[in-house]
Amino acid sequence: NSGSMPYKIYSKKVLGKCVKKKSSFCCFGSKLLKAFHEQGRGQINLGWGSSKEPLCRGFTINEIQHIDFSKLDLREAFEDLMK
Repeated sequence: NSGSMPYKIYSKKVLGKCVKKKSSFCCFGSKLLKAFHEQGRGQINLGWGSSKEPLCRGFTINEIQHIDFSKLDLREAFEDLMK
């Protein structure tokens, strides 16, 4: 199963209140890649871009070297394998 990572961008605020929301999605070929991106991006402070310009690219080698794999929770990715 593949997965998608949705995120909401507040594209227009009036007096500090959101009046228009946009959603974008990054799609991944597997639950493992989805989990890796969801958790790995947070570790290296790599965002998802904006609704107009989503940042769904893969990691660079340098970025991968800075991810602590021991802190990744990959249970969701392996649940299907255990069934």
